[in-house]
Order: sequence, then C-alpha cells, then structure tokens
Amino acid sequence: MFGWKNDWDIAAGIALVEAAGGVATNLWGEPLLLNQDVPRAPGVVASGAPLHPLLIERTSTLPDLRTQA
Repeated sequence: MFGWKNDWDIAAGIALVEAAGGVATNLWGEPLLLNQDVPRAPGVVASGAPLHPLLIERTSTLPDLRTQA
C-alpha cells in the first residue's frame, strides 16, 4: 500500500501479519511507528519474512513521501 496511511487503518493488519510470522515496515524497511503526534505512516510493506527484503528493494526507489509537503 503506497501513500500515507492512518494508524487506525493499518494497525490491525500489521498485528495479523506479524502474528503469522510476517514482517510489516514502511517502504524503506524501517519499523512502523504508530501512535505518534501525527497518526499516519508513509506507506506499508507487509509480507512473509523471506519475501520482505525483495519488496523493500523494489519499493525503495519510489518517491519518499516523508520529504514531500
């Protein structure tokens, strides 16, 4: 899922993926920080652990929403 996502839209999905042994990060492979002053994340990559590094490699070339207004 690319683009800004609100915490309340992604928190349950992250919990399910991680409970099943998967990994959920932002598009650059960094942990998702929920419950911040601004409750949104700049995209989510969620997958099984073996596939996650490939997805991060592919999504890391996308525009960085964190630096855009």
